[in-house]
Amino acid sequence: MKKLCFSFLVSFFIYSMHFAQEPVTIESYSGKPDVHRIAVEKGQTLNDFKEYLFPEKDQTDINPGIDPEGDFMLRSTFTPDGSKILVCNGGSNTVSVFDYESMEVLVIIELGYYPCDVAVTDDYAIVPSIFGDVVDIIDLDDYSIVETFYFFAGVQPAVVEVSPDGQYAFVASDGADAVAVINLTDLTIENEIGNFPVQLITFSWVSTGGRSSFKFSRFEVSPDGNHLIVGNANDEVLYFNTSTGNIDYSIADIPNCKVVGLSGDGNKTIALSDYNNVFKVYQIDNSTHTITGTVELTGNYLATYEVAVNQDGSKAFVGIGNNSSAIVRFETLDYVTFTQTYTPFWMGTTADHNYAISGQYRFSIMDFENETMVDQLQGYSQDFGCISPTDYKAVGYDPLRYEGLYFYEFTDPSDIQFNGKELTGWPPEGDTPYRIAISPDGSKAITSNSLSENMSIIDLTSYSVDTIIDLDEKCDAVGITHDSQWGIMGGYDLNTIKIIDLVNNEFVTSVHTGQRPLMVAIAPDDSFAYIGNLKQNSVSFVELNGATSAEITEIPTGIIGLSWAAFGVRSSVEVDPTGQYVLVAASFADQVQVIDIDQEQIVANLNVGTFPLKIAFNATGDYAVVTNYSGDTYSILHVDGANSAVIGTFPAGDGPLRCAYNPINDEFGIVNYSTNSVINVDPETGNIISTDYYTQYGNPVMIKYDNGGNPIVLTLSTDDDPGHLIRNGEAIILPATPTYFDYCAATHTAVVCMPGPDYVSVIEFDQLGPVAEFTANTTNISLGESINFTDLSLNNPDGWAWEFEMGTPLTSNEQNPTVQYQASIGEFDVRLIVSNNYGSDTLIKEDYISVDYMPGYPELQDQSSKVSIFPNPASEQITIVNNNPEKDEILVSIFSLQGRFKIAQKLTNSTANINLTNFDPGLYLVKISTENINEYVKLVIE
Repeated sequence: MKKLCFSFLVSFFIYSMHFAQEPVTIESYSGKPDVHRIAVEKGQTLNDFKEYLFPEKDQTDINPGIDPEGDFMLRSTFTPDGSKILVCNGGSNTVSVFDYESMEVLVIIELGYYPCDVAVTDDYAIVPSIFGDVVDIIDLDDYSIVETFYFFAGVQPAVVEVSPDGQYAFVASDGADAVAVINLTDLTIENEIGNFPVQLITFSWVSTGGRSSFKFSRFEVSPDGNHLIVGNANDEVLYFNTSTGNIDYSIADIPNCKVVGLSGDGNKTIALSDYNNVFKVYQIDNSTHTITGTVELTGNYLATYEVAVNQDGSKAFVGIGNNSSAIVRFETLDYVTFTQTYTPFWMGTTADHNYAISGQYRFSIMDFENETMVDQLQGYSQDFGCISPTDYKAVGYDPLRYEGLYFYEFTDPSDIQFNGKELTGWPPEGDTPYRIAISPDGSKAITSNSLSENMSIIDLTSYSVDTIIDLDEKCDAVGITHDSQWGIMGGYDLNTIKIIDLVNNEFVTSVHTGQRPLMVAIAPDDSFAYIGNLKQNSVSFVELNGATSAEITEIPTGIIGLSWAAFGVRSSVEVDPTGQYVLVAASFADQVQVIDIDQEQIVANLNVGTFPLKIAFNATGDYAVVTNYSGDTYSILHVDGANSAVIGTFPAGDGPLRCAYNPINDEFGIVNYSTNSVINVDPETGNIISTDYYTQYGNPVMIKYDNGGNPIVLTLSTDDDPGHLIRNGEAIILPATPTYFDYCAATHTAVVCMPGPDYVSVIEFDQLGPVAEFTANTTNISLGESINFTDLSLNNPDGWAWEFEMGTPLTSNEQNPTVQYQASIGEFDVRLIVSNNYGSDTLIKEDYISVDYMPGYPELQDQSSKVSIFPNPASEQITIVNNNPEKDEILVSIFSLQGRFKIAQKLTNSTANINLTNFDPGLYLVKISTENINEYVKLVIE
């Protein structure tokens, strides 16, 4: 049984998200999050990507920030005066309004379900919510919602534009393939245009989990407001009449056209065509509705589904593949290629159409007249952006890497000024909790919030967020010292780790290490942290001493890295339980390297399987296992400094990912990601002891063990559920897709982070009653020998009640008793009852012990043919009766089972008595001897 104590949002989003993660083997040297962009096939809609977007179920939530927040950023726009920016936050169902000059959020407006686009006039903002099937009209004076238009379910309003005079809004719906014409004077829907070809173009998500974004094809409004100009993704550009809904003009022979743009004067339409790997750019005269120029970009393909056009339409800026862009020149019917920009992720033009703006990791300004790049600023990834309609100002953003705006100003286009960045919700936010750890005493958990570049300290006694600390960079590695006093957060861009005082809940210092310190291992005595620098390919030794912590040395290693399976698994840097050695998975070298901590150098390079990834030690540190993810194997290592060796490399299954040591069963558990299994492996021989399957629960990604040796396994989503945490056959359905979990043995508590909806779930497991099990060092003995019994019961029993049939003693309350069998031969039962505060369990092993005669003695008899002995068993004395008619002299001798002589008496008369008061209880041998015959009789003395 378990208790789901509480789940809370690390930012505001009351629904879970279901991310179906397919097994992947993408490997990274740098640790940079891998963004997946899908060029959507014709006819696909967002419903085809519902596993990334749609909610699964309500969940109890507690927000550590301030409601409301801004999650899953989509389209944005400046207000007509250029003073403010409106940003759609699809995930939190809000629109954030920024003041450009102060870069502050002025107001956050709560709207319908998944606002995805925004357009503005002098008076209003028009916002369609794609999954709410509504369009909200917002008054820009007081930010109140003055009208809401409700559409039929499944209409999915996705794209909005306004007429140049601000009198009309045109809202295109993907589900209905229609445009609603909204009169902004009287706030009514005046007309509907059918068969309108707006469509989903790209869908993107990031490998670290938690965020996705999408883009739709767009259309242009003619300068007079009479026509909507759009490519139909077949071979035409269409001019729809905004009054009648009819197609007044169609321009044919423009294959697969999804992108159109207007010149600054509105006289030209530029259309992009990419069909059968032939990329062409067309110039259309809007007065004659004819093609007036065509340029083929030979050997290139369309890579950016946007276009920037100069004032008179004589030039267009486009994004092409091979990390390039181009200015197309219609006067000379050729083009100029630029490699400095890389392929733009978004683009636009300044209000005067003199410059094209290109956004990617590089923010670039292109001069149309001189056909040059006049300036560029690097360092801030962006997938969306918008440009002021009045000044040389812009904002860019990448919702998959930072949920906030980057503010740019370029009054002098040759000198870009970066003014700063700001999250889209009320600070502090807690976006995409990616890694989490529980303090060993169970009082607190800390989580890294990647997109908001901060951390949360969670009080596990009150189930509340105590503190959020700004870290100034994403810190995806988390560790806590064994004394529960210090948290260590591994940084990303600033090449530092952060030291957090968990007693006072405060940041104390940063320590510079190598590039991207994304792995943290802590010495058993908490004296050092060993930091794996993923991009630097090194290990830093950081002496831990609170605010004066410092890097002592940095040791170069082989090429480490990560696999983007399961939202990112980094190469292991692990310290052994004795604190003597650090093992490093040099993944791209197919080696595990052994660092001697005292010598501060690599003393062994062990060749293992392909792409070694995660490492675990056994209890003593003498043996370790490493998963070779790309080779589908695991290797067992004998760890002994320079004498370390590979015991063997063995087949594992598909995708051996993470591993852990089970101290109760003395075995390694290895998660096979692709084959949905956990193999249990002998830590010294590498033999597979058993296999557990998790097929019904999805891909297993992590394993830990509770106090009783029961595996706790984290799995990703199935078709029905976002993820599971499974212990002892009980599967807890998680509210969203998880990336990581931790478990505290002291409190039987697990915490799971789910970055999609910014959840952390805290689960208190019930302590399990014990499960009885035992073994013996032998089960076949000779009479009089002893047996050592060993308790193997699970789940921490604290009481033992043994019963040993014909044993000495007959009962015991010791955990591991020793028992002698001297009373009788035969096969005997053993019973064990174990108990703790949570229950008891009984195990009986029938005929478990087999007792035979001692070697070297003849077979014993119950009675001799020569004499009669009674009573037997006896306590004080025995009487011996001579059964021989001739009354021959008989010698009666008594021996212990070990052959030690005890007493002898001649029997010449009919009877004799032997005193037994000095004999210990047990089994004895009585030897009956005559001149020609020796017989042996067993005697039991009580």
